[in-house]
Amino acid sequence: MKDVGDILYAVEKAVDQHPKLQRKGEAKLEVTRSAPRYAVSVPARWRGGRKRAHALTGSGDTPEEAAEQLISELDVWAEAIR
Repeated sequence: MKDVGDILYAVEKAVDQHPKLQRKGEAKLEVTRSAPRYAVSVPARWRGGRKRAHALTGSGDTPEEAAEQLISELDVWAEAIR
């Protein structure tokens, strides 16, 4: 298992490097009692937009899976919050 700080840094870096998204806060990891067990979220908004930031989330059975799901769906999130 990777260090949680490394996982959250990777999520923040992916959002920062996305051409259509602007990160508006720090990523966080949440542990839930039900399945899926882990959720990673980061507040972001459409780059150049004036709307409020939305919490982009990904979930999985491990922190790594949750982060990978969020990163893989950044394009979908960008269109959804546009």
